[in-house]
Amino acid sequence: MEGLAPSENSIKRTRSRAGCYTCRLRRKKCNEVRPKCDVCSKNMLKCIWPEAGHGRLTKEMRERMKREVDFYDEFSRNGISGPRESKLISGNSDTIEYASIAVETSNKIESPRITTFVNYTTGRRKKFVRLGDEPHIKTEYELDTANYDDNASVVTFMSENDDFFSANNGRPADGATPQSISEHEQTFGHKSYKSSPELTFCTSTVHLEDDTEFHGLDEEQTERFYRRLMQQFVFWSDSCRKGKRGLESQAADRLDLTGDELLLYYTCIHYFLPAVGPQHTVPALTTTETFVPLLAEHPIVTRVFLCCGATFLAWCQPDKYSDVAEALYQESRAELTAELESNRTRGDETWAFACFQLLCLTDKLHNGSGPSMVDRSVDNLGHSFLIIKHKRQTIKNNGSSPTERMLIESFIYNYAVSLLVAQDVSRLPDPFGELFHELVLMLKSPIFDDCDVEWMNNPVLGPSVDAFEMLAQVSYMSRLPLPLRENVWKEKAQGLLNECLYYTPPALPPEIRKSPGKYAKYRPGLLCGSIISKACYLLVSKILKYEEFNLREHQIQGVVHYAVQSLQEIEKGNPLLCILLWSLLVIGAFTVDPGDRLVIKEYLKSTSETIHSYGAEKINHLLLSIWEGENLNLLFSRDRVSQVII
Repeated sequence: MEGLAPSENSIKRTRSRAGCYTCRLRRKKCNEVRPKCDVCSKNMLKCIWPEAGHGRLTKEMRERMKREVDFYDEFSRNGISGPRESKLISGNSDTIEYASIAVETSNKIESPRITTFVNYTTGRRKKFVRLGDEPHIKTEYELDTANYDDNASVVTFMSENDDFFSANNGRPADGATPQSISEHEQTFGHKSYKSSPELTFCTSTVHLEDDTEFHGLDEEQTERFYRRLMQQFVFWSDSCRKGKRGLESQAADRLDLTGDELLLYYTCIHYFLPAVGPQHTVPALTTTETFVPLLAEHPIVTRVFLCCGATFLAWCQPDKYSDVAEALYQESRAELTAELESNRTRGDETWAFACFQLLCLTDKLHNGSGPSMVDRSVDNLGHSFLIIKHKRQTIKNNGSSPTERMLIESFIYNYAVSLLVAQDVSRLPDPFGELFHELVLMLKSPIFDDCDVEWMNNPVLGPSVDAFEMLAQVSYMSRLPLPLRENVWKEKAQGLLNECLYYTPPALPPEIRKSPGKYAKYRPGLLCGSIISKACYLLVSKILKYEEFNLREHQIQGVVHYAVQSLQEIEKGNPLLCILLWSLLVIGAFTVDPGDRLVIKEYLKSTSETIHSYGAEKINHLLLSIWEGENLNLLFSRDRVSQVII
């Protein structure tokens, strides 16, 4: 095992001084692309460069930068927040190129002089406005980035069902031996896996001294994650051979997979599927229980599972798995098309519905550029909608099965958020139409009665079914010619505005409110509905007053502050964040306060690392453009928003 890891001396010999200061401060490999390297772009960091030459980064400079430079507050360079200077004793100075801001640094340390860095950290008190009868949230808060790590939590990607890992630290339980890992390492593109320490994911964004306190993944952390996954895969494989059987291992026995394919299958089951299951739900409605049995229904499902696993791995090992993921995607789509065009299918197959929904999700995790990923996602949704129409009468007569409930909720979520960003939605339903209303009503009909809360019957939308109905309708209205001309649409918009303003999430049962553990477990789901309703309120307000809208109006910013405060009550790393990307985009677009914008950026990063998606990065890029000129109209520019995938 030691032979796989580079020695400390070899690292020192090959370390370059030509990279950006941000990567060098974090001791990360920089690809030296200006004006912003790929590592900083991926992690949404400021990319700081010497103005000329390689520029030495001294110990004094490191310490000062760690304390004084806010690497996340990128929007401050546009003059939104006034800088606060702090000084550092250093040597003869060059100039660091800090976006549009020049900060002094040193090239030599023999002759001390003054070096200046710019600190964008803010600490301001804000007022919040409570809207409607909602769970109480403090009406004031003090934003201080120095306190962020008080709320930090560690997230480890490990299946709760892997009983051969100890509960405390994820290490192999007694009797499991990691020596066989090298025997199981597979290669894609003729590249071998690298050794890396045990992985932990952290959500604190404050300190740069240690990677475990740095929010977001960099190259070293993705290597750790990948190595950890490989270790878990080996122990899982050994466990299967020793007779420890679970649903997914029994399915794997029937599939006759190669070693490479088994790794992708394992990743899909233990990483991809849990990552896309946002809600606390009953066991029969989890992603594993609803999707895995479909493997027995058609071989194409296996191909799609492998595509999901490769797509998940491509986020941490893009060179190794991106081409594999794309090839599997194209193979899956070709096989699906051929099968559905044959006379072997009726058009209402649940396994095909699942395939299209899973492929839609892989589109959203893909690092594709331009509107193509959105178009691909919507095309998959169009096929899903055809299947729903074929199933419509059967579901009306007999109700939905757990798997159908999961798939329909997945469709409604992805459909609703796509209405804002897609180019062509002609193959999707009208959110004001009868069929969509039927689907929403069906989701409110419980399948299981013995639940802590009724919305455990909703594995994707949770208690926010009504909020997502509003979201779909507001997104649809954003596609209309603006300003609104027809009275019928003005009336619909005004009605939606009132619905959003007075939206109230479902009430928690008294016995849940009395249990601190259960209250903490279910309250974040209620906050999601509140956050979505406020995002809808903001967007429909702009639609109604398209030309006269005042972004800095007190009531508008009160709603923004309230939504941001509600967001902060949901812990970073919570899977619920994956259904809040639409809200993060909309609320973020309406922010004017630097502190609010910083919170939005942090939660975008947290979502990106939780589900292995590049979508949050693309949302961040659009927000930077909106913030630069407070140009909300970009939300209605089809060319711009179609670059974003939610």
